[in-house]
Amino acid sequence: AGDLALIKIDVEGHEVQVLQGAMATLAKTNAVVTAETATIAEFDAVAAMLATCGYAPTGVYCATPTVIFEKDAAAAPDVAATIAAHEAKMAGRGA
Repeated sequence: AGDLALIKIDVEGHEVQVLQGAMATLAKTNAVVTAETATIAEFDAVAAMLATCGYAPTGVYCATPTVIFEKDAAAAPDVAATIAAHEAKMAGRGA
């Protein structure tokens, strides 16, 4: 796990299950993790799991919010707000 640099998770709502299987690896690595979190509930679940391994959200990108998590980084206070704004925008489109 020492040479692992990035873990990208985009599995259409099954991110928590992927993380459950990756916990031992996540505990041993400092790799950056990106995970799609289409809703605040998904963000909360993913963030809580990753926090147990020392990860904090540091940014968000993509049309469907994909959150960047890093170890030893200050949590970006606008990550949840960015996802909430995206949810509101999509709800206005009937999505």
